[in-house]
Amino acid sequence: MKKRVVTFVIVPMAIVTVCVVLFVAINLLLKEYKSASDYLDDMMRTSGQRRWQAAFALSKKLQGREEGEKDQLSSDDVSKLLSLFEDSLGGDPQLTRYLAIALGQAGDHRAVLALQKALHLPDEDTLIYSLLALGHLSGHEAIEEMIHLTSHQSGAVRQVAVYVLGTFGKPALIKPISARLGDPVPQVRWNSAIALARLGSDAGVEELKKIFLEFPPDVFSALIGKEKEDLKLNAIRAASKLGSEKFTSEFQQLSEKDESLKVRSAALEALKNLSTK
Repeated sequence: MKKRVVTFVIVPMAIVTVCVVLFVAINLLLKEYKSASDYLDDMMRTSGQRRWQAAFALSKKLQGREEGEKDQLSSDDVSKLLSLFEDSLGGDPQLTRYLAIALGQAGDHRAVLALQKALHLPDEDTLIYSLLALGHLSGHEAIEEMIHLTSHQSGAVRQVAVYVLGTFGKPALIKPISARLGDPVPQVRWNSAIALARLGSDAGVEELKKIFLEFPPDVFSALIGKEKEDLKLNAIRAASKLGSEKFTSEFQQLSEKDESLKVRSAALEALKNLSTK
């Protein structure tokens, strides 16, 4: 069954940048058209750098970022991919990371147990990619590990963990997510507030308002344009679940003054929805 892609997480920009650079480099090496199954076959036949490059290309193919369209794997192919992932655990972290992405995009729930095991690995990027994959797969079985990771030493891991927990729709998760509203890293607090709103909790209202007010300013000034835009759009969607009347003044200001047309439009739509209730 196809899973809905969730978008509230603010993925660390360093990870996105590395992925873009790698994708461009790999496309230069692999100019001929290849299907998802072709990339899987490449992984089965190769090792080392060529294997993780094929894994990276496969993850992009499954996301539809290559040739402009998504591709799919058969059930047998997913079994092969899962075997490769399990064999990679504790080995080359680059391979494990991209296989985790591919498993999430493949959409087969059989991958949950292996991805759950990956949440015990030391590599931070592997943790992040495995968390996101579990979010795609609605991997409720890994909730205990995810709760544990909300206290991880890495702020990037903490922010993704609270975000993914917020996608599961379980009120019991409000308490552990609320505990991160006092996190020293703003991005963790933001994702916690958004996750809580998605769960119907207003515990993060003040943190959501800080997003709309671009506070703290030094952190916001470091965000690249689309990062800031996506953050505000996601916060507006989350806030709307709580009742836009809690954010009337913030939405009004965004609809009139925000630099992003998309943000202005989303804020205006939220205000319109409020007026029709």
